[in-house]
Amino acid sequence: MSIKAQPGHMNFTHFVKMSALLLWQAVHEVLTNSPKKVQLDRKQSATVQHLVNVLRQWEDEELEVEESIVVDRIEDEEEDPDYDPLINSSARYAIPTDPDNPAMCRIGDQLVDVDLVQQAVDYYGSFGDAQHIGKARPSWNTVNKKFPFIKKERHLRTLADFERNGLSINLHNAIKWVSGKLYEKVEHHLEQGHILHDRDLRSMAMEIVAVNNLDIRFKASDSWIASWKKAHRITSRKITKFVSRKRFVDAAVIQKKSEECVKHVQSLMKGYKNDEVYNADQSGFVCEMHTMRTLARTGSKDVHVVVRSESNMKKSYTVMPLVNADGGFAPKMFVVLKEPNGKFPAKGIFPTHNLIVKAYSTHMMTKDLMLEFFQDCVFDPRMPRNMLLLVDSWSSWKDSAAIESVKPRTRKLKTVLIPPGCTGMIQPLDVGVFGQFKRIIKIMNAYAQRNHPDFHLSVRDNTLKVISLVFWQLSHPSLKEWVKQAWYSSGYITQHPLKYDTPTNLLFPLDVAQKCQIQPCCRPSFIICLYCTKKICFHHFIEEYHNCS
Repeated sequence: MSIKAQPGHMNFTHFVKMSALLLWQAVHEVLTNSPKKVQLDRKQSATVQHLVNVLRQWEDEELEVEESIVVDRIEDEEEDPDYDPLINSSARYAIPTDPDNPAMCRIGDQLVDVDLVQQAVDYYGSFGDAQHIGKARPSWNTVNKKFPFIKKERHLRTLADFERNGLSINLHNAIKWVSGKLYEKVEHHLEQGHILHDRDLRSMAMEIVAVNNLDIRFKASDSWIASWKKAHRITSRKITKFVSRKRFVDAAVIQKKSEECVKHVQSLMKGYKNDEVYNADQSGFVCEMHTMRTLARTGSKDVHVVVRSESNMKKSYTVMPLVNADGGFAPKMFVVLKEPNGKFPAKGIFPTHNLIVKAYSTHMMTKDLMLEFFQDCVFDPRMPRNMLLLVDSWSSWKDSAAIESVKPRTRKLKTVLIPPGCTGMIQPLDVGVFGQFKRIIKIMNAYAQRNHPDFHLSVRDNTLKVISLVFWQLSHPSLKEWVKQAWYSSGYITQHPLKYDTPTNLLFPLDVAQKCQIQPCCRPSFIICLYCTKKICFHHFIEEYHNCS
């Protein structure tokens, strides 16, 4: 995949115009120290050297393979003329509405809104049922005055039919229409270079249903999405990426140190309750986060995606949350923003209820910032008075005298350092928390890029809104078992967590795209708040900072 920015672009895909056999011959000459027979230019030589490095790293067991899924157009295939959008949906046939306007009903030569037709049916039927029991039905003149689209007397028979059989949208026509509208949207986003996933297709389909007031029983299931992609020449293709990881110590040594650290911590945990055992870790978040996978046209040889700024993909901020072994988050999360001269503007920053935000000349933590972290987050009045804190091997954590200097007399704190190289195996935040945290922000960024192009997550106040809201949702009690899983997977607790769903699935379920439930908003919702359980649009959740409790 390549990332395309405005202006300019970064292309991570390098194509070399030489046959695979010739390329392999050049690689073989280097690996075997054979006399060079293949003549290469500078770019070809660089490619050969890259392949040699990959093979040598593989030989030294310093290479791992990552695979990702992208969606692409199938350039040389026709759309499936026999595709039925009703396939793999829960739809059933009903009274026909117009194929091209599924929310409209045809009365004679007119298209009339289904809701308005239903009002006419209700009015006509209120004088008696279809068998003319009770009051006499109103005359055509009476009905016509109230509902002008009933232009002829025979249209009264249509109302009687609808009364007898019920009036509802034809799901086949409606879903066919949704399918076409979805294709228009997807084509637009692919042309614009936006990142798309199956989750986004599902969201867009349900938004089309909600925005157009289609009262139909339909969910864009995984199987429906799969059939839709196949019919419209949209495919998921796998990209294999080789990632070099330099090992400074032998893997067996890392494993041994990890096991020893876990056993040591487990012995110490016997003197604490689980909600008194915390892990703290800092993580760098780039200001414009994107997934490295997307949907695209099948057969595309190069996939470009648009980002607002290349610099935003390099500019970062640091977050440092605290999670405990009972599945809870600390009330406050520490955030460091890179600011000119290390200071915030005179007007201040957006106020949040759960972040401690500091400015510095870089986004990197320093010892002084670490001490502020202890003062404002670790020794927050709502935190336990006796704590066991698990941290990585960052040198500043080792300065126990400095930490002691800011510790209140009424507090007790014991710090355990995770050995270098072991954090990916036994640090709970790394093992099971940061991945979901970043994934949610990526989903929000992709949604904003498609639907709210004027909202930039890299703007300071917007950044603070997003990370505050995501942190607040992750702190919801319903996610305690998910946090416990990180401690369980790291080895510190032995009781398996109860069954849980991930934050991403809870916040962005299959049916999330409905009408926003913040009255009187009519925008499509994109997220569910775990606190009030309302489905909320992007504007009211993020731009208006939905801080409910």
